[in-house]
Order: sequence, then structure tokens, then C-alpha cells
Amino acid sequence: MEYNLLEGLSKHNDKKDIYEFDKKRMKLVLTAVKKFNPDILILCEASFTPSHEKSKERFGIIIDYARLFGYPYFCYGIRTDRDGSTILSRYPLKFEEYSMEKTSFVRCFIKIKNKKITLDVVHPHPRISAFDKMRFIKSVIRDKEKNYILAGDFNSPSPEDRYNREKLVQAFRGMLKPWEGSAEKYVEKMLQGEMIEFIINSGLIDTYRATNKKKDFVFTNPTKLVAGVENSAMRLDYIFCSKEFKVLDAGIIKNKITDFASDHYPIYAVLEIK
Repeated sequence: MEYNLLEGLSKHNDKKDIYEFDKKRMKLVLTAVKKFNPDILILCEASFTPSHEKSKERFGIIIDYARLFGYPYFCYGIRTDRDGSTILSRYPLKFEEYSMEKTSFVRCFIKIKNKKITLDVVHPHPRISAFDKMRFIKSVIRDKEKNYILAGDFNSPSPEDRYNREKLVQAFRGMLKPWEGSAEKYVEKMLQGEMIEFIINSGLIDTYRATNKKKDFVFTNPTKLVAGVENSAMRLDYIFCSKEFKVLDAGIIKNKITDFASDHYPIYAVLEIK
């Protein structure tokens, strides 16, 4: 299960200029996760962790995700802001941490029944260029490795998904900064989905598309928590896997709980190791 938590389950107090823990959203996220009960839980925008003293100084919040969700094995990304990633597991893991400008990247190795799985979690910043996203993914992807999973919030649509171009242009006209150019050109470039296309062409399986081939318009962001940006709806969260896995099921969890738990819907994939 991959879940973007939206600013580490926090909300900004404008009067005090600090981030405060959002207990209401925490309860909703906990309910959603426990109902699905994944063996491996990937969290994006989750850098408010006990190991991040700089996060505490900067934002006033620390969160022990392993204790909160009840997982014995975990690794936290080293970025000291809201964009870091966390991996929680019921199986033993070893991890490597990386810090990259305007991206979050964590790699870990999970042992399940004498087989080693390599799991990479990525979260490039939504405003970096398509060129920088491609450069980033080319530098980290391990597409030739067996038992490989690549997941996260990619902040990029897939060329295999269909979107209403005019609605997206309308949405991004109100979201782009003046120096980011016209909404028309931005949307046109974005919909090419170069990074996701590169990942698919490398041979990795888009687990959602493997089990939901006939669904045209699908999205993981935004949820009903974020009002006024419905036209910007896109599928930005993915779980890819190598061909050693059999994809039994995959989907986007949309219900009354996840509608208001975060600005992203959680996604899942049920995989069998061949």
C-alpha cells in the first residue's frame, strides 16, 4: 500500500506559523490502513519522524510512524521536510537512504521466504521539469534487477490514462506561477507522461493497469478534502513491479474515509512472488 499523507498528517497554523498534528486526519488514515492491513506500507510526505530533530525545530512535529501504525521494521528517508518517504514492513528489511534536491528517494531490501525484494520509493517534486524527472528516474531505476518494486507519488500522469485536456488547462491556470509559463504548454508537456512511459518501456509492470485495463479516467489526487481543484484530477501514485511477480490485484482505495484523510487516495497491489 502506498499513501501520500499530505504534509506528514499535519496542518499549518497560520497565526502561529507552525505545523500542528492533525488528529482527525490521523484517525481516518489509521482506519484506512488497518482495514487493508498491508504487509508493506509506503508513506510519502512523511518526514515528521522521531529521527528528524531538524524537522522538530522547523515544524514542531515528530511522528513515530512505526509505533503509530504498528510495524516492527521500518526506514525513514533522510530529508528534513514534509517531502520525505517512510517504509514500514512486517518483514525484515535493510535500507539505503538518499537525499536529492527537490526529490525524495528511499531504497530498501526486504527478505520474504528466502527471497530478497528491492523496493525503491520515489517522490519527485511536482514543479521540477519533465527533463529533471527523467534524469532522476534514470539515475535510480533498477529495471534489470529481479524481484524489484518501484513505487511512490511520481507527480506525473501515465500516457496510458485518458484526461480531459481542457479541464486540466483550466485547473492549472489558477495553480501555476507566472514564471512557469502558460497552462496550455504546461499541460501539453505533462500529458506526454515521459517518465511513466520510460518506466513502462523498461519492462516494469504498472500493477494498476495490469488488473484495470478497461478503466479510462482514474485518479489518485485530489480527494474531496481539497476543494476547488477537481479539474486537476490525475493518477500520480503508482506501484510498478518486475516480471518475477504475479499481480493478483491492484487498485485505488476510494471511500468515505479516504475522501477526507489526505489529498491523495491510497493505492495497493497484491503481489505473488513466482
